[in-house]
Amino acid sequence: MDAEKSTNSGLPDVSIIVPAYNSAEFIHVLLDSLAKQTDKNFEVIVVDDGSTDNTGDVVNHYKAAQTFPVTLIRQQNAGVSSARNTGMDNACGEFCIFIDSDDFVSPDFIEKLLSRQEQTQADIVYCGYHHGQRNGTHCKPEHFYEGNLLTRRIRREIIFHLGGVLIRRSLLVNRNLRFNTQLALGEDLLFTYSLLAKERVYSVPEYLYHQTYRKGSVMNSSWSLLRYEHNASAMELIHNVIVNLCPVQEKKDVSRLLKHSANIAKIKYIWQLLAAKEYEKAMARLNLNYLNFSSEEVSSLQRKDRKKYKIINSKNKFLWATYFFIRKSKHN
Repeated sequence: MDAEKSTNSGLPDVSIIVPAYNSAEFIHVLLDSLAKQTDKNFEVIVVDDGSTDNTGDVVNHYKAAQTFPVTLIRQQNAGVSSARNTGMDNACGEFCIFIDSDDFVSPDFIEKLLSRQEQTQADIVYCGYHHGQRNGTHCKPEHFYEGNLLTRRIRREIIFHLGGVLIRRSLLVNRNLRFNTQLALGEDLLFTYSLLAKERVYSVPEYLYHQTYRKGSVMNSSWSLLRYEHNASAMELIHNVIVNLCPVQEKKDVSRLLKHSANIAKIKYIWQLLAAKEYEKAMARLNLNYLNFSSEEVSSLQRKDRKKYKIINSKNKFLWATYFFIRKSKHN
């Protein structure tokens, strides 16, 4: 691992951690937006996760300009979670923010997050974000709740982007909060839920973070069978981890909500196996009680998911084949 650091006296208020992989075409947009920040007391740590393009050269251009302190860390490709953990290990700021290399922020992004933190003495402050999609940009969340937000977040009553969250670094250190490098999917969700499980959260009710829609990115590509499988595994792990973290009085509700999410993810995975005619793989999973739901859990499913569950649990290959043949014929 190779770190190239700008010199700067004094400790910054904020360490902005940016994992980057083959980001040369767009990371300049983020770095330009950081150069325009009204609050200048921050450092940027870019972790180049084994890029094969000239991402490092682009970052070094900004480092040479000395507009703000930049650290470039080069490591062998190990994934976004590893890159973020590396950034945390090298951070000096009182607070951390994790920003994706293809996004950008408003000029008063840091100033307003720090101002709200100073007002509330909060360990965690979030802002809203512009969610880039193929058909335009949408603002999230609609309502800026504060306090203990775990159950609201699980119910999707509030959604915020991890990149728009200011987190006290000592909280991360004291609770040993890291990104799970074993997860191929859902690492952001596990990290966010882990934060929310024990902490009160405050908000800046403005949309200061800008998520960019980039055609061909992992987030915007169609899901493969492997991604459905990884998602189901991630949701099950999230359930097991978060239930053990949350307060006793919330365990029952949190467990029920997360188990429901995990069950939906499992149904989606098996359903995709059936759609791909991977009957033997589906049967092998079912024979290991993969969809061993209680009657209460089955009842909590929406009608369409309950229908899928019943078709899957029939374990009838002829029924599976017939259903998808008829379904395909209707769409032709």
